[in-house]
Order: sequence, then structure tokens, then C-alpha cells
Amino acid sequence: MPDFVFNYSSATPEFEDSKDVLPVLAEMLKAMANLEDDFPEKPVFRMRDNPWKIEVAAVPGSKFTLGEAVELLFRHNYESQGTYFYSLVLMSPSWDELDESVVDTIAELGDIKEDPLLPGTHLLAIEAEEEGLVCGVTGSVLTSLLRRPVHQSSQVGFMCNGESFKFHHVSSALTGAEISKRIKDDIFTQLTSKTFSDLKAELFPDLLFGQEVDGLVKTFPSNFLSLLFSRLKDLDSVSRYWNRNGAMPENCMEFKPESDFTMNKYGGQRNRKGYDGEQRIFELHVWVGCGTRIHLFKHDDLRKIEIGYVGPHLDTKLH
Repeated sequence: MPDFVFNYSSATPEFEDSKDVLPVLAEMLKAMANLEDDFPEKPVFRMRDNPWKIEVAAVPGSKFTLGEAVELLFRHNYESQGTYFYSLVLMSPSWDELDESVVDTIAELGDIKEDPLLPGTHLLAIEAEEEGLVCGVTGSVLTSLLRRPVHQSSQVGFMCNGESFKFHHVSSALTGAEISKRIKDDIFTQLTSKTFSDLKAELFPDLLFGQEVDGLVKTFPSNFLSLLFSRLKDLDSVSRYWNRNGAMPENCMEFKPESDFTMNKYGGQRNRKGYDGEQRIFELHVWVGCGTRIHLFKHDDLRKIEIGYVGPHLDTKLH
């Protein structure tokens, strides 16, 4: 379930005139409202601070805040946008209420680097700082006041710790329309814990799945479900390349083995029923979010990757 996350950095530098804020704010809110129709549930609007404390313009002798700009929307023919903002704010959780696992995952991330599939868009993730990382980890939608060319991107991608992260970004009617089209055109957006069993063969045709995976997906932590599906999509691409070219692609995601201690003491936890009903050891693993992993098996004879386990970190010497 995606949320809206406000790009605090798009409020800087401050507007020189408070009236200049209104059309930009109104366009962002209208695009968000239209985009909401494509979501399965009403999203919440996460903001780093109280909107009446977020300064957006400099006025003589005082500061003009985002909340005050919303109040002015009602006086300048933007009443529907103002009403929509209040409907979001009434159910907006505190920034401090971010799930601890999301916070821990963000803390583990290193420097943001460019994703060659979405060149240049990583600059928006860098600008958005913590908000960009939250969107990358949770699959939420970043929202910005349209101030700079980078705010015209409707999709953001970046690499971090050798993994790829992607999320939508809305700032205008155009970016909202582009996101809406992607959602309607991409069956991947229909993927949920409930639809995984029916859609996995179509969405991940080059992966094999052990017989426990469908049930494990249903209990996978919801905060990282979007990231799990993204990881599976990446693994499907790796498996496809391996199958067609006879070798793993260069610079692909890292499959980490376990220590001898872990396998000697906890190897049984990695012994899972495979796609063919046979038991096999799914030792290699891929990081998803804080405390969650994918365990896999490389079939050298088939040149395919099989997923045997998804879920909380299995026992190790250190965990």
C-alpha cells in the first residue's frame, strides 16, 4: 500500500512571494488527488514536520508556511485542493511513527548512486534525503513542489549497497498522468501478497519457486513487500540472463553464502521443499529489508534460480 511522502527539500529555497506558492501547491495536490484513484486504498500523507512549521516563502517581517499557503488556497479558487489537503492531514501519521524496521533498513543504506536504467533521477533521491530513502524502501510516492527540472521526473531510480531501488514521483498533472499510465499498463502493480500465487508465473517466468513460498509471502512484513517484489524482479532478470547466456551477468546482485558455523548448527532451517517436491538446501541469500531475506538455490543444470524461502532473517551465529 503506497503512501504519499512530501519532499521537504522542494520547499527550499523559499519562494520570494507567498502568492507564487499557490499555483505550484495546487497543481501538486490536484495531481495527488487524481492519482489516488489508481490506489487500492486511500494513502496517508507523510510529512517530516507540521505543515504550519514548514517555511515556504519569505514575507516582510515573518515567515510564510505551507499550512498558511493551504489556507490561502480557499481564497484563490483552489478550494478543492485545500479540502483535499485537509482530508490527508487529518489521517497523516507523525514522521516519528515510521516503522522501526524501515528506520533500521534506511540506517544500513550507503551512498546513493545512479541507476543506469533511470539515468539522472538519483539526483532527486539525493535531494529528498530521508524522504527519498523511505520511498525507495517502502514503495511510497514522493511528492514535490515543482521547482526544478529534476522535479519533472515521474519515476526515480537509484543504486545503493549494490541493490536497485525505484519509486514514483508526482509534482504535476503530467507526472501524475505518467504514473497512472504505468500503473494501468503494468500488471506488476496488481501484485499483492494475496495475488502472488496466481501472478508469479506470469511476472517471474524465469524463476522457480519452492512449495513453501506462496505461504511465506502472505506473512512477509508488509513494510517491505514492495521491496521483496522488486528483488524478485531483479532475480528474474538475472536468472533469464544466466539461462540465455550461460553465465551470470557482470555486476549482478550479490548472493551471500552462510558461514560453516551457521550451516552446521542452523542448516536445517535452510532445508526447504523445492518446486519439484524435493528437499534442498537454500543457503545463498539476498538482503531485502532490515531483518528480512530471500534464500535461493542455483540450478546449474537448468541455469535457473529457485526461491525457497522469503521472510525474517533465519538463525545465524550473529543473529
